[in-house]
Amino acid sequence: MFFTQSPKQLGILRQYMINSLGGIKSFALSVITRWGSQIRMLRSLQRAKPALKVYYTLLPVDAG
Repeated sequence: MFFTQSPKQLGILRQYMINSLGGIKSFALSVITRWGSQIRMLRSLQRAKPALKVYYTLLPVDAG
């Protein structure tokens, strides 16, 4: 899912981040080029994991 092309879904994910993480955290998946960027990508994903779990658990049937 591309959140940049779906402002409504991005807004929903941001609300889940606020509720579960206490604020909006950066969530960046970039092109993997170096070890440093891989580590940053994994840390970003790990930090956003609780909000992503809630988002996909409560995802409406008509989303997509």
